[in-house]
Amino acid sequence: MDLGKLETWDNFNDVDSEMITMMSPNKLMIRKFEYNGDGPAAWFMVGKEEDEYNEEFADLDGVIIPDEDGSCDRLGRYDGEDVMLTLPKDMKFTDYDYFSVFCIRFSHNFGYIRLRKDVVFNTTLPADAAPAAGTEPKTIDECEQDPEPRGQNNVKLGGMESWGFNGVRSGVVSLMSPTKLKIRGFDYTGEGPAVWFMIGKEDDPYNEEFAELKGVIIPDENGSCDKLARYRNENIMLTTPPGINFTDYDYLAVYCTRFNHNFGFVELKRNVQFGQNELAEAANEKRPKPCRQDPDEEEEDEEKEEEKGEEEKEEEEEEEEDDNKKKRKKSFVASPRFAPIVASSTK
Repeated sequence: MDLGKLETWDNFNDVDSEMITMMSPNKLMIRKFEYNGDGPAAWFMVGKEEDEYNEEFADLDGVIIPDEDGSCDRLGRYDGEDVMLTLPKDMKFTDYDYFSVFCIRFSHNFGYIRLRKDVVFNTTLPADAAPAAGTEPKTIDECEQDPEPRGQNNVKLGGMESWGFNGVRSGVVSLMSPTKLKIRGFDYTGEGPAVWFMIGKEDDPYNEEFAELKGVIIPDENGSCDKLARYRNENIMLTTPPGINFTDYDYLAVYCTRFNHNFGFVELKRNVQFGQNELAEAANEKRPKPCRQDPDEEEEDEEKEEEKGEEEKEEEEEEEEDDNKKKRKKSFVASPRFAPIVASSTK
């Protein structure tokens, strides 16, 4: 049965495929599978419906399965190959709800397809799915389910608390690593005059709607320090600048610096212990530049400079107009056409 193509998030790590087909209860064909092999701990995985398998970042509790060679090593590079996966004895794809290309270290789902349980198979496999004549079916061993310690990087913090102002709300907010935080289903109208993401310490009154927070402004999901624009039920990943970790702070807020207006917040956690692999990845990853901490004043300064520039331009234009008037007047007086009439003498 044809299932469709892998669902991905902008083909992260170049993950892609053509048609995926359930060939038999224990065989799955992936046509033209692509993956750049850059994931630090990625495997093929099958799992049950209760997992959040249609989320990019999720703590999937599925079963790691062997690759097309029966190997349980982490996945390498694929350049458009047709891949036939065979499950170990007593396992069936029809007993599971999804198939995923999953990085267990960072709970990162690179791509998935929903499986089907109501499949009736032919008694004979197609030629490209059947073993070669005269060969015995290869015995596929089960994979170790913890080939490396799974990261504790998916710490769910709950949804944002807000006062409903400017439509700020979110789904679950998760701490993915010391430097990464995922906000699911983020909404904000974008109408605040000077709003940024901010992290800060517990001595700030961050659970109040109007409060003078003394936190640190951090970049948005694109690494930009511009004031926040509109968001419509978007999943976003925030990354801290060098030298700043979410685990050193107590809250994240959506905060208007101009009017000290707290649109919404979520409490962070300091006591999260990450493994050495996660810490090493965080130390080596590309981080955005720090933001200026008085961006609203900077914007006001820019507006004043613009106003000053416009005023100076108007003054220059007025001076130029005055000069033109004087030149026209001088030219008018000096013209022979308007020269004084001198009475002629009669001889």
